[in-house]
This record gives sequence, structure tokens and C-alpha cells, in this order.
Amino acid sequence: MLPKNLEQTLHKDLAVAGERSHEYATLEHLLFALTEDQDAMDQMLCFIIEPKS
Repeated sequence: MLPKNLEQTLHKDLAVAGERSHEYATLEHLLFALTEDQDAMDQMLCFIIEPKS
């Protein structure tokens, strides 16, 4: 079973792809969705991965 926030992020990933009429949810959609997940952002910032604003 996935943590609730990860499951929500994956649903957002699919929604972002669907909103743009994309046939597939790709890595780019997932990365975009992860930028709105605070736990994921905390992990990315530990590795000095900074999103552009």
C-alpha cells in the first residue's frame, strides 16, 4: 500500500496529463506533480534539486 500523499501525487500526475490531452502520463508529469508534494520537495531539496519558479 502506498502512503496517502504519494497516492494523491500519482493521481495528480494522471490528472495533469489528462488536462493537457496527453495520451500517457510521463516522467515529466510525475515530476511536475511531485513539486506540489511537500514530502517529495523536502527530499529533492536534500539532494539540492531546486525547481524553477
